[in-house]
Formats: sequence, C-alpha cells, structure tokens
Amino acid sequence: MMNKDSDTELFEKLNRETAKIDWKGLEPHYAMGSLVVVSPGTDLVQVAIHFAKDNAKEIQALLESGQLERVQEGQAEEYGRAEESFWAVVVAPWVLIQAVE
Repeated sequence: MMNKDSDTELFEKLNRETAKIDWKGLEPHYAMGSLVVVSPGTDLVQVAIHFAKDNAKEIQALLESGQLERVQEGQAEEYGRAEESFWAVVVAPWVLIQAVE
C-alpha cells in the first residue's frame, strides 16, 4: 500500500502528464484497443491513479457505473466527425481520455 506522500506524488505526476489532444492523435490508440473514456464529471487523474495502482476493485466499480468504458466503434466514428478534443493521460498500456468541456 502506498503512503500519503506517494499518493500525492503520483497524483502530481499524472496531473503533469495530462494533455489536450484531438481525435486524430488518439486514433492509433483506438486501433490498438487501448483507449478508455472517462465520463464527464469523473476525475480523470483519480481514475488514472486507480489504473497506475492496478486497483481492480475501483476500476470494476467505475465500469459498472458507466463512468468508464472502452471506446466503441460508433463513438470513434462520431469523435472523428465532430473533430472533438480530449484530455488524455497515459497509464500504459491504457490511454484514458475525457471530452474537453
């Protein structure tokens, strides 16, 4: 288990690594099946921490609640048409994205 200082350091690291990116830049990750959408209103960095810490219980809860899902074909097509931009953070092998509001 990580201590509070380690959690803070991880949060700060992932927060610094979060960046805006357009759909074109995300398409290769979609093709590899590694793109995960975080719903609006859900803390992208906190979700990334769950992935970094391999917290399967929390990730499963987010999936079940609909706050987290893999990008589906229809979504990908819509993102391409709409030329959407996203906040993204990489927690290899996953790329977590959230629509810019």
